[in-house]
Amino acid sequence: MALAQAPEAPEDPLTRDVEALWTRIATLRNVDTLNRPSAVRAPEEARRAVAEIRAATWLDSARLEARGRAWSDLGLGTERSPERWLRAVAEDLGGAAWEPGAGRLLVDPETLTESDYTADGEETAAIALLMATGVRPDEPVLAHLMVHRLQGEDLEGAETTDAFLARHAAREGEATLVATLLLLESIGVEVGEVDLDPTAMLDGRLAPSGASSPLEIRMLDFVHTDGYLWARRRYLAAGWKPWPAALTTGAILSDAATSVPADVAVPAPPTGWEATDVDRLGAWGVYLWIAATTGKDSLALLSSEGWEGGRLERLERAGGPGATRWTTRWVTAERAEQFRYAIERVLVARFPSAVSSGEAPGWRRRAAGDRLAAWERRDRTVTLWIGPPEATAGFVPDPPSEAVESGGDL
Repeated sequence: MALAQAPEAPEDPLTRDVEALWTRIATLRNVDTLNRPSAVRAPEEARRAVAEIRAATWLDSARLEARGRAWSDLGLGTERSPERWLRAVAEDLGGAAWEPGAGRLLVDPETLTESDYTADGEETAAIALLMATGVRPDEPVLAHLMVHRLQGEDLEGAETTDAFLARHAAREGEATLVATLLLLESIGVEVGEVDLDPTAMLDGRLAPSGASSPLEIRMLDFVHTDGYLWARRRYLAAGWKPWPAALTTGAILSDAATSVPADVAVPAPPTGWEATDVDRLGAWGVYLWIAATTGKDSLALLSSEGWEGGRLERLERAGGPGATRWTTRWVTAERAEQFRYAIERVLVARFPSAVSSGEAPGWRRRAAGDRLAAWERRDRTVTLWIGPPEATAGFVPDPPSEAVESGGDL
């Protein structure tokens, strides 16, 4: 007597669609199709929790808090800005997320469904085009995330703001490039034939979803848009090739810029002080600081050109407030002087009523509200000290002998 054969389990449409898309992405990226991902439906709360877990692994919490205090001294957002920025990067695009350590794609219940050809019940021009080509609107978003699975989570050595921004620009740029290739391939267009903003395509589905402040918007735009342009230039020049071992934000913006920042030597902290965080903002971080505080993009572009290396330190001591020391090195003394001038413009914008408390050639000190700032240029190196007066008085060097005490405006 023959045994009755058990009925086959019905095929899961989500798994089927994800596996098919994975095969296409692997072909575009010239890798094998082994180790295919699994996928499950997950609500937004679960995906946000995953983003928080990822963000928490990128930098020690004590360093992150110290970095926030340094950024706040500079006027680069608030003490919470570094933490919020990491979380915004971790959230990536809306609609899906990778579960850390599990290799499983968590997909929103409304993503990659049979009804995803329409937006709010109406067909847009972008979706009409995709219907004609056979690419579903959510597939480029999932393609972007699948590239991250190929890339892995190797962020070793990316603890500074400069390195972190550059590495994520490379990651997000390559992922968006693959998603864009998927789109353009379907209509027979080469990526080198069109200049486009991928974050504006598909009614913004390839735009990052985690920004909640102007500063975060600027930073995510660098990661996703400038990262895409960098990845596109590299792909058109030589196809797929490994990233440089080290990357800076300057190298993302310009192929002529250095990928390896220069070492910047600084004096040891005074007795009783310690560096609770050492950061590097990089060329684009300099640009962001000037643009965000003055509102002058042209000044920011001019004053960030020629950056060669930097060191942003949060210096603290027991029983008293801390302060911040920022040292940068430039390719020429002229570029260094331009940055020194930009520091003055930033402080004017932040503290309109600031008054001078001493100056000499290449050296300035200003009392600005609840901050005391001093800065100097020595050849190609510019150093800025800033913090509460009772803190900066403990480690800001004495002024040059020729310094003039004054109470004039900044």
